[in-house]
Amino acid sequence: MVVVAEEDVNRFYRDFYEFLSSAGIDSVKTDAQFFVDELDDATDRRQLTRAYQDAWSINQLRCFSGKAISCMSQTPQIIFHSQLPSNKPRILLRNSDDFFPEVPASHPWHIFCNAHNAIFNQYLNTLPDWDMFQTSHEWASFHAAARCVSGGPIYITDVPGKHDVDLIFQMTGNTPRGDTVILRPHTIGKSTAAYNSYDDTVLLKIATYVGMAHTGVSILGVFNCTQHSITELIGLNQFPGAEEGTYIIRNHTTGQVTKPTSAKDGKAFVHLELPTAGWEILSAFPLHSFKLERQTHADGPTEISVSSLGLLGKMSGAAGIVNTDSYVDRETGRLRVWTSLKVLGTYGEF
Repeated sequence: MVVVAEEDVNRFYRDFYEFLSSAGIDSVKTDAQFFVDELDDATDRRQLTRAYQDAWSINQLRCFSGKAISCMSQTPQIIFHSQLPSNKPRILLRNSDDFFPEVPASHPWHIFCNAHNAIFNQYLNTLPDWDMFQTSHEWASFHAAARCVSGGPIYITDVPGKHDVDLIFQMTGNTPRGDTVILRPHTIGKSTAAYNSYDDTVLLKIATYVGMAHTGVSILGVFNCTQHSITELIGLNQFPGAEEGTYIIRNHTTGQVTKPTSAKDGKAFVHLELPTAGWEILSAFPLHSFKLERQTHADGPTEISVSSLGLLGKMSGAAGIVNTDSYVDRETGRLRVWTSLKVLGTYGEF
């Protein structure tokens, strides 16, 4: 095997990436980084792994400002040298094997594998990347929902002209400036059941979160990765971060909303019956109660509870909220809700 020598590898990456940048390329995917671990000589493996990783890290930051995907790099030598230190920007790390559009059995495994790998990779200085997918594919919505709760990037590899625009609309939004952006949760999505086997007849649940602790929105992506239809009751106690306070749970696909519930009461459950390749995204929204100082009608309520549902029609619509505040106006006694959104769309309030 012929490789670039240790003393020349930095120049190799610098010249290569400067050329790509000058040609208008603004991001790269660096594949097969594990290859130096296959060298026969142990001294070469030790020296070249460090040299290659350091050269790649410095030059991808210099030329692409960190817009580089580290692929096929989940080996211990790379993890402990490049992905564990936190004194540099996070690395965009390929979190699993590739997306194989022509292999039907690979699609549920792809989501299961990513959800469980994220349990470990959340502790590294990385942002897990769940790979590209196709919107004009039999498993398109299954993959799209998983990407939306992953907390990582979303990108597609459609055949030109063959796009599911409605599905893309559920993942993205348009800004007033005309840009299209994704609605990414604030935490890395990961499986809630680390010890469930791929063959267990249970629904895969991927949890993520938007906002501050106890006041934000807990999101649960639910996926049927088995070959059987599965029915489950899902309560608020399965939503990480929703242990305190009162919440409502909303289904993305149906728009149905549960009665107000708390983890202590456990009165409201979501009934899910998902076929093979079925999925759902559930969001637990906190309710905030206010006492109205002035009533429009003498027999009207003195207290009111409200919850911001974010952008409707979006898989991760809660991530479209930049900031929100609710308060009772002292002069009118009316409840006022102020919300700033990341993109244009239909805003929901309960």
